[in-house]
Amino acid sequence: MGAAYSIDLRERVIRSWENGRGQSWIAREFGISLGTVKRYIKRYTSMGHIQPTAQKRQQPKISDNQLVELQKLVDAKPDATIAEYIEGWESSQGVRVGHATMVRALQRADRRRKKDHRR
Repeated sequence: MGAAYSIDLRERVIRSWENGRGQSWIAREFGISLGTVKRYIKRYTSMGHIQPTAQKRQQPKISDNQLVELQKLVDAKPDATIAEYIEGWESSQGVRVGHATMVRALQRADRRRKKDHRR
């Protein structure tokens, strides 16, 4: 998802709508989608403002506090595959995580797995 449009643009959209301009005209004039214009108008009429909403970020499945445990797992088997780390994590923590989750956790722990091309 991209960055939110500026408050200035949002205000100009609402002013144009209040001055009688059609939604399609507003979308073309400001170079934004018709859906965006409709959302701004709906927000303005129902909430009384056009401020963007704060986006909620999902917490990682392997928290920062757990990275120490992950580092221990990697230190014990530095040549293990991602699948082996997932199995090790499940057996030690009781939680199964996906491939991408493990890769991101290893990156956050600054423990990028070295690839062993001999396997």
